[in-house]
Amino acid sequence: MVERAAVIFFNTDGIPVERFVFKLAVNLSYGSKVEEADLEFSLRSFLIKLSVSESLTKVLPRSKC
Repeated sequence: MVERAAVIFFNTDGIPVERFVFKLAVNLSYGSKVEEADLEFSLRSFLIKLSVSESLTKVLPRSKC
């Protein structure tokens, strides 16, 4: 099963502009059984919504070093 998912957004020049890493955990303490297909469908739905959402982060200032 997948433990982490990395999502990277690139600009039109192919340069990465945003990167997100999501750690996935399934809580089975309630006795419910999570099917792999259901988890995959939920993750796919989330990633589609993420791609059309606006950025919440601001551009970091350039370092003067």
